This record gives sequence, C-alpha cells and structure tokens, in this order.
Amino acid sequence: MYELCSHTSDMADLAWTARPRPAAPQVRIRFTGNKVSIVTDSPRARAALRQLGSVNENEHGDFALSDSLTEREKVRAVVRIDLRLDRQDITSHIDLSIATPAAIPPAPHRLSPAASPFSAVASRKR
Repeated sequence: MYELCSHTSDMADLAWTARPRPAAPQVRIRFTGNKVSIVTDSPRARAALRQLGSVNENEHGDFALSDSLTEREKVRAVVRIDLRLDRQDITSHIDLSIATPAAIPPAPHRLSPAASPFSAVASRKR
C-alpha cells in the first residue's frame, strides 16, 4: 500500500487536472515506463533546462532525466523542474501516461447472463 500512495501528492500536483495549463505549452514532460523525456522548441526553455543538473541533453536537442535515478527521484525532479519553469514564466505540460477512463476500452458483452452467487443458493434451497 505504501508504494501505491508514496507519490500521491506529487502526482496530484503534476496532473493536468490540478491547475490550468495552456493549449500550447513551451515544454512537454512525459513519463513513459521508467523513462522521463522533456521536449521543447523554445530557446528560453532550453536554456533553463540546461541550467538544471538533473537533466541530460541528447544529440537531437531533447532532454531526459538520468536512468540512474530511482522512480521517487524522477518524480521529485519533475516537480522541481515544473516549479522552476513556472517561476520563469515558461509553460509546461506533464504527461503522466496514466490511462483516463476514456482510454479504457469497454468490457466485451457477455453472450449469456452472468451467474449470480444468489441464484446458486436459491436453487439449493428448493
């Protein structure tokens, strides 16, 4: 249970529902599995990201958090990055890669009615 709840406050802060975000953010941060990628086309945002010690820039000019960081360290680093960008009036969007209800496909329809535990008890009493 602890592992499930260990990042709850951070995730609530990072979630898109926690505060309004612009339609066209200057920085996009995405969690994918155990990786965190950071993409921007803004020179000002790129300069701000380069000042951070926790991000690495690749040959394409995109950024990522070090793979050596633990999950907890990555979440905390993203919180710090988001706050620093916000203080510099650089807009960001964070994709937690958590499925929303709209992304979950509906359950398949059953061909026969579902067996109820109450129907089995009722038939034994007769």
